[in-house]
This record gives sequence, structure tokens and C-alpha cells, in this order.
Amino acid sequence: MAQSDITIDVLRPILSTARFSPPLPVFIADSMLPDGSALPDTELPDCAEHTASARKLLEGPLSSLPSGYHLEIALKIDRQRLVFVASLVSSDQNERPSFLPSKDKVNSIPTPAPIGQAPANVVRWFSALAEAEVPKHDGQLETSQAAVGTFVQIGKAANTRRAYRSAIRGWCAFAERHDLPALPARSEDVATYLADLALRGRKPATIELYRAALRYLHHVAHLPIPTTHALVSEMLAGIHRSPSKTPQRRVKGLTWEMLCEVVDKIPMTSLVDTRDRAILLVGYGGALRRSELAGIQLEHVTLDEDCMRITLPHSRLRT
Repeated sequence: MAQSDITIDVLRPILSTARFSPPLPVFIADSMLPDGSALPDTELPDCAEHTASARKLLEGPLSSLPSGYHLEIALKIDRQRLVFVASLVSSDQNERPSFLPSKDKVNSIPTPAPIGQAPANVVRWFSALAEAEVPKHDGQLETSQAAVGTFVQIGKAANTRRAYRSAIRGWCAFAERHDLPALPARSEDVATYLADLALRGRKPATIELYRAALRYLHHVAHLPIPTTHALVSEMLAGIHRSPSKTPQRRVKGLTWEMLCEVVDKIPMTSLVDTRDRAILLVGYGGALRRSELAGIQLEHVTLDEDCMRITLPHSRLRT
């Protein structure tokens, strides 16, 4: 892959049949469905060794696709790691939902906020902000000014940026469908949109996330914040008190006895079995997240007479 003359036609059959060890995380990319509902960014709990196994994992959460749509699975570098990303794509490549950018409808991404422009421009502008990279220093004032917004974005976790991007797509689709201004948004329109989410069965925590995304959109655009209006706050209070709200599901914590029962069922017949047992035990003992376990490298591990120490360079937690 380091060869300069290698082409995508050469890489495609190699990567589509390659087997990765350790297995790669699998994501469902944020998408908008034909009915206007949002399919948020989601990381599946299991990993996949190859493309076929990734597609099989997706059969559960995406067992029934909208008519005229199919899944495309791609390899993507996310936070310096390789992952499988599944996207919902129209079977007719010439058809694009009206809220997505098109060459005929959307101009190039403007440097200032697209105030008063089409919702699709707002989507493109906000997505560009979320994916911006820190520019190289060249002594120019414009470069330093551009870096401000990039550092503001980096201040939020990657998962938060993905969730906000999905929420803004949902808001812009709603604004496009009902011919509402997307930026700046009016408080009464924001309240209506959040109420629409509640009527569609979205959880209050998800609705609060969408409100936070709209607040952040206006913050980075240097516009008055519509989500602080009393109408929005009181409407959200009513959603939280609504009798139709689904009771919060209580999740039972994993105990040491339960973990031992799982570990004991893994046969010690191969290096893969040993690896699986070690992952479970280290993850439980260090209270590590999946991403932290996947990011452990050999140089992060040191042994002494008392214990094994693992340094996690990209986490607040150190063990």
C-alpha cells in the first residue's frame, strides 16, 4: 500500500477479502431515512475480522432496509485506527434526498456561517467544521483565525462531534421538509422539531442531545441561541414528565463471578483463546472501555515484581 503507483482497482479486491487481526470495530454511519428520521452514528458491540463478517453483524440492527436503499461497507481511518463503516445508499445513484448536497443546488462551502442559506449548505458547513484538521503555521493571521474553530471542535470528543453532526442532519432535513429557516433557527421551530422527535418515540436523553447540537450550531455560527427560550425549556420539561415516557432500563453490572463463568468457558487450545481471556480479564480489572482495550500496544505494558502496568496515552484513566 506504500507504493506510489498502486490504484484503487488493485486495492479493492485485496481489502475486501483481507482478514484483520485484531478484528476491526464496525460503525453504522449517520444517515437520513426517506421518512425524514435520523439513523445516528452507532458503534456495534462486536468487531469483525473481514468484510463478510462485518456485513453479517449488520444484519441484526439493519435487518429491514427502506425500499430502494442498500448498504455499502467501507474501510476508514478513524482516530488513527482502521474501522468498518456501513452507509445507507440509494440504489439509484442519480437520486439524492433533497436535504443532502447536490451539485445543482449547493454552492461551495462558505467560510462564514451560511446564515439564511439552504439547509443542505448548513449540513455541509457544519460537517466541514467537525472534520477540519489543524492547519500548519505559516505566519498568516487568516491561518491562526481558522485554527480557532478547529481547536474548538477538537475540544469535544469524537463521539460527541459525530452525534452533533447526525443531529444537525436531522434538523436540516426537518427544516427542508417544512420550508423552515435552518440557520438561524427560530425558537418556536426548534420546540416543534423537538416535540416531533418525542412523538416519534425518541428518548428524552436523545432529544436533549439534539437540543445541545442546535445550541452548539448557533454558538459556532455566532448567532443568538434559540434553545434557551422559555418555550423550548418548558416543552422539554413536559417531555420529561410525560406519562408515555419509557421507563429507564436498569442494567445489571458485571460481577467477578459472572466474568469467571464466561472465562472458564473459553478453551485454552490456541493463542486466540488466550488472547480472548486476557482481554476480558484486563478489561474488567482496569475498568477499561472497548476503545482503550483496542488501543493497547506492547510499549504501553510494563511488568515488575508486583504487577503489570498499562499506560493509556489517550485516556483520562491510568492503570
